[in-house]
Amino acid sequence: MKLKKRIALGAIASVLALGSFATVRQTNEVFAATTTTNTMKLVHGAYVYNKNGKRLKRFQGSRYKTHLYKGATVKFADKLESIEPNTKQYFLLDDDNYHQTWLPYTKIGKSYYYNIGSGGYINAANVGQINQKPLYTAEATVKVKTPNSFPVGRGKDSMMIKNKQNIKVDRTTLKQEDPSAVPSYRISGTKTGFLAKSVVVIPPRQKLLTFSGYTYVLVNASINTFNNKGEVRENQQPPFEAYRPFGKGDKLPVDELLYIWLPKENKAELFYHLLGDSGMGDIVYVDNSKDNLSYLKADDCKYIGGPFLTPVNTPEQAKADTQLATSTEKSDLQKLIDQENVVKNSESYKEFKHDGYDAALATAKKLVASDTATVMEVKQATFVLKGQQEKELKSPDELSLLDYVTDTKPY
Repeated sequence: MKLKKRIALGAIASVLALGSFATVRQTNEVFAATTTTNTMKLVHGAYVYNKNGKRLKRFQGSRYKTHLYKGATVKFADKLESIEPNTKQYFLLDDDNYHQTWLPYTKIGKSYYYNIGSGGYINAANVGQINQKPLYTAEATVKVKTPNSFPVGRGKDSMMIKNKQNIKVDRTTLKQEDPSAVPSYRISGTKTGFLAKSVVVIPPRQKLLTFSGYTYVLVNASINTFNNKGEVRENQQPPFEAYRPFGKGDKLPVDELLYIWLPKENKAELFYHLLGDSGMGDIVYVDNSKDNLSYLKADDCKYIGGPFLTPVNTPEQAKADTQLATSTEKSDLQKLIDQENVVKNSESYKEFKHDGYDAALATAKKLVASDTATVMEVKQATFVLKGQQEKELKSPDELSLLDYVTDTKPY
């Protein structure tokens, strides 16, 4: 009889325990938001704190609401605001991949807290999304696992990475390492400290901005390239009229955004100047763009990383620059041509002899001697030759460092 009584009491206790657990789960589900507006999704379990950063024993009248589970969606109390890029620890990236928005947070000690109303706050480090958009962090700490120590970085950035080491990182990138590109983090405070993601065992909870030495755009369709008159380049003319050098998904480096006047359409359009000596494209494209004067329609691309470009001219200036260039307007280009011997006697030119400089120089000489060169052609030739000259006049060590940093692209 006593045994039966104990079994019965045990069964009742089990039911009560299950009921208590169900109540906890139900309470958290009730607390979690059911809409996607003004909500945060947790990437990690989170406790609820007060405005002083002290854990609450009860929240909204319940002790069960003081802890939220990973994956929970929670309402926030403040409003999203636009900010200057890279001025906050936690932020959202706008659709243009450059401008940023933030949800105001309160910093208490070394941590940041979001207001969820009713006097409650949660640690921003536990949030993965806001309004269904990924949350970014300016910097994160990762943990390394490696059987042997190894070096990273160049020059003053050089350091040894050890097993179980915690390292602060601030960007992600694809670092070109022969024979392939390696997904990597950039170590905070460095320009050349790239850490392969494959050795990281505890990655960041939030996203990091991408890093690339050059500006990159993402091609959204099979596209042509153009000259600075807005005409399709020769490599897409007969017998190659069906040939288009780039396709959807290609990531291309560019270094200038400008308006080009299209006479047939009587309007100006935005174009990106394609970095001609970037090694992109197949042999037909490369053969027709050695002068570094190929352009992509901005509407065919989307900015994805690197220095953010703004137009260097206006539509009105683009139209005016279709006029023939005078000798005065060619003077800056002539000054660069006059530096030919200086460049060709430089240490870097003798050691590496980049074809890009020779091609830009040949184009410049041709335009200066031409009676039909337009102001736009002269300006663009000046831009390209100046860039090539600056590169050649760097020391071999400086050039090697530049190449190392620019061997990166958005990941």
